[in-house]
Amino acid sequence: MQPEEEPVAPSASPTPATSAAPANAAAPAKAVAPTTPPQQVSPVYLLTVARRAKLGAMLKEKREEALKKLATAKALDAAVRNANFPAAETELHEEILLAGVWGILETFLTDITVEFLTCLPGGLQAKTFSLEGFAKGGSGSSLLREAAEKEVNELSYKTFPEMLKRFQDVFSFKRPLNETLINELNEVKCTRDAYVHAQGKVSHIYLRRAGGLARERLGRKLPLSKDYLGAAIDKSERLVNDFFARGPVNYVHFGQVKAFREMWEATHLNSVMTFDVAWQD
Repeated sequence: MQPEEEPVAPSASPTPATSAAPANAAAPAKAVAPTTPPQQVSPVYLLTVARRAKLGAMLKEKREEALKKLATAKALDAAVRNANFPAAETELHEEILLAGVWGILETFLTDITVEFLTCLPGGLQAKTFSLEGFAKGGSGSSLLREAAEKEVNELSYKTFPEMLKRFQDVFSFKRPLNETLINELNEVKCTRDAYVHAQGKVSHIYLRRAGGLARERLGRKLPLSKDYLGAAIDKSERLVNDFFARGPVNYVHFGQVKAFREMWEATHLNSVMTFDVAWQD
């Protein structure tokens, strides 16, 4: 088996100068591979080490899936426009497209955050769990998954900027996302909420949450159009790429080799032989 990571050869220590050994002298002792004691790792962290073997692939797949669906939404909108449907049918299409585009973006963000918090539970805000929850879940991993889902679901009731702020903290962003892009997409979410809960009409909630980007006055219907929906798709694509590039991309190397290394170094195998020495070419 050849690890994906570059093996690290043990450093050679200098050999002191000695006088020539007699012909019948015993052969020098064979060098022993360096060893280190097992690392002290939190038992909770080890609960999901096998799950982390698929984390990197999952993060990449979710990004590709979201971008593919957004591209499909753009193509669908173009096809509907070219078909010249009656106005009522086009309006219904626009409402459905708005909800669908937002669903694609939100699903991408929440799915990768739930999986990340399950695989690396140190980021969970909940630090204690009940015995009842453990019995219900059946395993420590299931309990962590449930806690991650609960935390992310609660965030979905906050404003979009608030939710994104927490997601950026989870993935340890070194550079924040573009604030203008976040606010513009927040208005898209507010418009989507207005169509879901208020027949597309401006409410006090819309005005409060959209802020200075509110597009209509209280009681007026929020217009949808080819340009508005096309821009919403483009901005969603940009956010998917920007979010991935600032956070999740730093964890795409979490694969089978890394998981195997973590398990190796947490056991007494590491006291016998280090991972790099054991699995070098």
